[in-house]
Amino acid sequence: MRIEFYEDLEIWQQGMDLLVEVYRVADSLPQRERYNLIDQMCRAALSVPSNIAEGWGRGRGASQAHFIKISRASLFELSTQLEAARRLGYLSDQLAAEMKQRTDNLGKKINSSQTWLERHIVREEPAPYGIPSPTPTH
Repeated sequence: MRIEFYEDLEIWQQGMDLLVEVYRVADSLPQRERYNLIDQMCRAALSVPSNIAEGWGRGRGASQAHFIKISRASLFELSTQLEAARRLGYLSDQLAAEMKQRTDNLGKKINSSQTWLERHIVREEPAPYGIPSPTPTH
């Protein structure tokens, strides 16, 4: 299958599925967590597919790999927040285990994508650093 758009990426699709599930879980949390845990969980969940899409939009290069890394970091953040919700008694052990499995599986796929990108990306030239500015001529 040829991947023409970020929506074709399996990691983006699974990120979106996870996002929907996290929003459903967030709706079941106590209202007092609206501006704390719920907001953080939803932002982290939204960040996963959003950064995959942004990386795609920046083209095949180091920028794309960078945004995949941000996506992975957001997934770790989300996993921690889900565990916090479990420990606070907001999620059943079963639901927390299901969500952990989903985040772990997506994390493995994101890692694979990142590894592939880092091996195959078109290398971007680093910006010159320490090169003196041209001397103006009169």
